Amino acid sequence: MEVKKCKHCGEQVLSHQIYCSFLCHEQYLKQEEASTKLKEDQKHWRPSDEKVVSEAGATQSKVAERYDLLCPASIRRLARRYALGAEKHSEFNYCLGGDDQKFQRARINHAIKHMMLYLEMGNFDENGNPDDNLAAAMWGVATTIHFEEGCEHHLSPIPGNAMTDPRFVEEKKKVGKFKELLTKIWPQRKIEQ
Repeated sequence: MEVKKCKHCGEQVLSHQIYCSFLCHEQYLKQEEASTKLKEDQKHWRPSDEKVVSEAGATQSKVAERYDLLCPASIRRLARRYALGAEKHSEFNYCLGGDDQKFQRARINHAIKHMMLYLEMGNFDENGNPDDNLAAAMWGVATTIHFEEGCEHHLSPIPGNAMTDPRFVEEKKKVGKFKELLTKIWPQRKIEQ
């Protein structure tokens, strides 16, 4: 008998099943509803046709994003966390979890764990060693957003990018089936060797 994967969690199901349980079906429907609402909300985040005129008379489109309000220290700490992950697990390793519901749920648990550690111990781990728990929580949230948005920008061949970085090419050779995994995760992309 043919075996498929649950549409929500990825567990194996029989060929005539779509979900492994009623709970998975309910969670999938809630997730779809939330995703639809988020997409509707995001329409308001996009640049509009409305124009803004500067004091000098120059015009530009009004945009919803305000990068000038971001705190450089928080972005720097998040970037350090990405650097730590790249050193420990290899660059863009987390991208391989894009098709894995368990991996994605683990990112949320990762963020919550580090928030709880921060509340309990500040910026120290369970053993009392220094650890930037707030940046670790931000990383978990940023990675969840990465999967929610279906980000693929890391896979485009731009200078300094994973696909052109010689260190990543070496890592790709170690992984072996990297091309197959990426093609499965992002079938619309042509993955170069």
